[in-house]
Amino acid sequence: MVSNDIHSDFNSFLRQIPCLSLSSLLKKCIFLNYCLHEELLSFEELPSVGQALSDGDVMSDTSLLLEETYQKKENEQHNQTYILEEQLLRLVRTGDYEGFKRFAYSESNFHTGVTGSTALRQLKNNIIITTTLCTRAAIEGGLDYDTAYQLSDYFIQSSERLTSADRLTDLLGKISYTFAEKVAQAKTPVSTDERMQKAIRYIQQNTNQHLTVGNVADYVGFSKSYFSAYFKKTLGFSVSAFILRCKLEEGRELLQYTDKSISTISEFLCFSSQSHFHTAFKKQFGMTPSEYRKSTNG
Repeated sequence: MVSNDIHSDFNSFLRQIPCLSLSSLLKKCIFLNYCLHEELLSFEELPSVGQALSDGDVMSDTSLLLEETYQKKENEQHNQTYILEEQLLRLVRTGDYEGFKRFAYSESNFHTGVTGSTALRQLKNNIIITTTLCTRAAIEGGLDYDTAYQLSDYFIQSSERLTSADRLTDLLGKISYTFAEKVAQAKTPVSTDERMQKAIRYIQQNTNQHLTVGNVADYVGFSKSYFSAYFKKTLGFSVSAFILRCKLEEGRELLQYTDKSISTISEFLCFSSQSHFHTAFKKQFGMTPSEYRKSTNG
């Protein structure tokens, strides 16, 4: 039993222990035995498992897999990764970032398997896996491709630069929440109509252009009048309103995460003037661009 006051340190120590195959573990034990007792052993002199590996890796991959499965069942260690993934991805897909506060995860209930040869490699691989799954789920939830893949690149590249298990664990814990938060912020309409989805992506990817309803209608192959009516009937708001919303959402991101001036952002998003950007932003978010930047940057 590990006391509560050293529980965190003990967990950190366990995460530093590398994951080894049985064959590799036995070889290291043979070497350690030689260092301590100057006794040279071979696989044949080890218990039955070692004998099965006497020729390096004589036991087939299938046999090793079955042996591992047997041991996990014997110890009642059932891999619950799929159940865990489904719960996390549902929160991401629906943009329910608040749901992560209610999410109950216990290491005693979930055995997520081995994905790396060392503790650090395992954490980095888990970050890659989690990021990939969350990227797909976020796109399904309406997050635009560019934002989703930029987040994906950020998390994966960040993980490769880190060398601390604690910092990698912290990063892993932020991935699903961040994707869910982005989905909630985007509130992108979802339609089963492929041409409507094509129009939505086109608008999201060209917020820095002078977009008009006619531009978007031409891109998806509709007449302007038909496209305008069909878009509003399908999604419940006009094309021009969605164009403005996408521009303002990007403006909010730039205000929060960059040091670009308000005039530069206004010009980048092709507002007719800084005052137009100021008025539209306040109407959408309830505060001016400068007030928003101050509130997010402390």
